[in-house]
Amino acid sequence: MKNNGNNLGDVSYPSNLDELKKLIKSAKEKGYKLTLVGAGMSQNFQNVGGHLVDLKRLNSIEIRPQSRQVFIRGNVTFSEMEQEANKFGLSTKVRQASGIFGILSSIATNVHGWDHKTGTLATTIKVIYALDSNAKEVVFRPGHDGFRDCVGSYGSTYLMYGAIIQLTDNVLMQKVVTTHHSLAQALLNFPQDSAEDIDMALITIGYGGVFYLVRFFVLSRDPKVSQNLQLEGPIGPYFQRLWIDISRLLTLLGTKKALDWLNERLFFVTGWIQNETKLRNEFMNVEVNAIKKPLQGIGSIKFEVWLVEYFVRNQVDLAGLVELFQEEYKDIFVFNSAIRFVKAYPEAYSTYAEEDMWALVISWDQRQDKKSLELSAARNKRFLEFLRPRHGKFYMAYRNEAKDIVNFYPQFAMRLYLETRDSVFSNRMLESVKAEQERRIDADDL
Repeated sequence: MKNNGNNLGDVSYPSNLDELKKLIKSAKEKGYKLTLVGAGMSQNFQNVGGHLVDLKRLNSIEIRPQSRQVFIRGNVTFSEMEQEANKFGLSTKVRQASGIFGILSSIATNVHGWDHKTGTLATTIKVIYALDSNAKEVVFRPGHDGFRDCVGSYGSTYLMYGAIIQLTDNVLMQKVVTTHHSLAQALLNFPQDSAEDIDMALITIGYGGVFYLVRFFVLSRDPKVSQNLQLEGPIGPYFQRLWIDISRLLTLLGTKKALDWLNERLFFVTGWIQNETKLRNEFMNVEVNAIKKPLQGIGSIKFEVWLVEYFVRNQVDLAGLVELFQEEYKDIFVFNSAIRFVKAYPEAYSTYAEEDMWALVISWDQRQDKKSLELSAARNKRFLEFLRPRHGKFYMAYRNEAKDIVNFYPQFAMRLYLETRDSVFSNRMLESVKAEQERRIDADDL
């Protein structure tokens, strides 16, 4: 295990709980912070700022078929867990679109997915195993204060090392895609909780104001084992990665409209936006990862794949949000934009879903030169100006400024400032939020 004290660029790989406890005690004695790392792809600096701790050497997966649960430890990803669950005809209920991310780090941000009936990941967590800042083992269940302090904490309160998660049967489903020429029409057909035969749904925003309603109908409730489930890696298919680099060149050449049309034909019509029948875990195992591409840019022009996600409380505000998106991103190459429904989950350290919310997630190619970054920041500011009077939210895990987090998550920011001073767990995002909260308190005292 590597541990060089305050050399924050180092990474420790504890092989057991005793080594992990020693690491926590050392951090407390020497006064430095520990940062739990998952896939290492976080965009808002959640995986930097402290001495990194990667739990992959603790990895274990225990499927409990009778209760349809899984006990995981370490830095297990959703994709790795699903490979084992599949052997018993089981599948994940809730996760983000990509399976490459660590389960424990996803609990810390309380992700959501396509399951419009279940809501956030926290609703599927039965037990959390963690260590506190004194290296004491603690076990939390739903309803316990410690459970709430882990979910949505962004790693500020405890260091989670294991969890028991509720799975679901891996059933045969039919993806049915309908095309709508207005958002209102698509929303009118969006399934309700009472639709027992539809387990997942979302709306993909297409080219030219078209909306694709994607619904997953259950054809049989008998659990099945997939023969085609592949372990998802952090790098997408070569064609997908190459297409992104070609798209960058076409964007620079001023062919944005033609590019949007061609992109939709290649990825929507021939892939995502078509009716097909598969098992639940096969549908969830989508190829969306082209984050690491063959080219990092074109010449001196550098790019990164960025994401944002905004939440609003009703369909009227959603319509306004989508209109704003269509205007603000009309000259930007967007990989994907989708609308999801998230059921309320207020019992968390931080929550973007105090009540039922509609979410708009946007993935685009962000140029990294100074002017482009400034334009991106100004664009995000206009979205936040739209959200604030409507009591909307944004997803903190994506690129945002500390002042905006304090504005939109005031209870979270104050709790961080007051309750985690003695915590040995933190990261750059959390420290910047605490510093902004402290600055405001000092300003109020003047």
